[in-house]
Amino acid sequence: MQTNVAQLLKAPVGSIRTFPIDDVIEESGTEYQVKGELTLIRSTGSILVQGRLETQAHIDCSRCLKPFTQKIP
Repeated sequence: MQTNVAQLLKAPVGSIRTFPIDDVIEESGTEYQVKGELTLIRSTGSILVQGRLETQAHIDCSRCLKPFTQKIP
């Protein structure tokens, strides 16, 4: 995901923009659903990004080698 922050950089210090995230990311041939929310806060000379994202990882058990899915908050 990319977002243009030019307008936020022109906004007064303390301005806040919130973006919902619901996207699919591909990594090494595997697709992962990512959901959450990002908050961009204008500070002096910069932008602070805070957020909470969650996804699921597809992992092989190191003990039995069976695949399983682990939620990552």
